[in-house]
Amino acid sequence: MDEMNASEFTTVLRSVEGHIRYYNEQGSGKQRALAKLLVEFQERARDFYGWSAFKISRPVDGVEHDLVNDSRQSAFHEGGSRAIELTVHERDPAARKACIQHYGVRCQVCDFDFEKTYGALGQGFIHVHHRIDLASVQTSRDVNPIEDLIPVCPNCHAMLHSERPAMAVEALKIIFESQKPTK
Repeated sequence: MDEMNASEFTTVLRSVEGHIRYYNEQGSGKQRALAKLLVEFQERARDFYGWSAFKISRPVDGVEHDLVNDSRQSAFHEGGSRAIELTVHERDPAARKACIQHYGVRCQVCDFDFEKTYGALGQGFIHVHHRIDLASVQTSRDVNPIEDLIPVCPNCHAMLHSERPAMAVEALKIIFESQKPTK
């Protein structure tokens, strides 16, 4: 096997970091040992590649380290391709349509309307969020489009999924409302 270049090694370490974060969120208990191993590899990378600014974005379960490339570097490597295996959860387009018919196409968290902002380009555009993560359900299930689904803009959708399991729509709405300036 050929030796990895710095960019490839960075990709491997970022992947390990992502796995540690995932298992940390799952509460498996092994993430501390993995995080310490990650720190050891970081130190070896600094010695081998001579990196001076190789940092992790945020600590993993209290372990001190710094692993994500410094954003001040002059070039980044992107555009490579790789094969991945992916599990996709089936969605019923009729359930999405029924949800939108009931709620409309405004975000139910922040009230954003794509058509109002982007005109014809945004007409009918909206994400539909599952209140119960499909990934958390082991088998297919019946979905009530009014109780189980809700239209949200992509930004709010990303914020809902910033936690595992996904944050409740009502909780995000409280956060959103609390950030509005008072009159």
